[in-house]
Amino acid sequence: MVRSEGNLEKLGYYSSYSRTLSHIEPKLVVKRAGVGTWFTNSTVPYGVNDGFNQRSAVRVGEILNPQKGQNVQVEIKSFPYPTSFSISTGTYPVFVEEVRDTTFVIRGKGFKFVLPK
Repeated sequence: MVRSEGNLEKLGYYSSYSRTLSHIEPKLVVKRAGVGTWFTNSTVPYGVNDGFNQRSAVRVGEILNPQKGQNVQVEIKSFPYPTSFSISTGTYPVFVEEVRDTTFVIRGKGFKFVLPK
């Protein structure tokens, strides 16, 4: 297994398909209890298509009480369309890679998220 190099310091989505982690930094992060966390590249949490630019968003379902080493199924939903983000809408198996004071890291096939607790 090849590990991608790089730091996971900021909240957001990281692509791990190459040898280095590429970070997609969100403009807005919204966490809603019982629902999950939204990351969006605009200030609209549900994404928008204004004709010229498609501003996408992704919601990662809530993971209650994450524990390091835990395997969970998580729902990931892309807005405004199911394929708007580089991860399509669906349920994915993820691994809780690291738990910090205020954030935690989950890893799936080809992606990582740094999420707020």
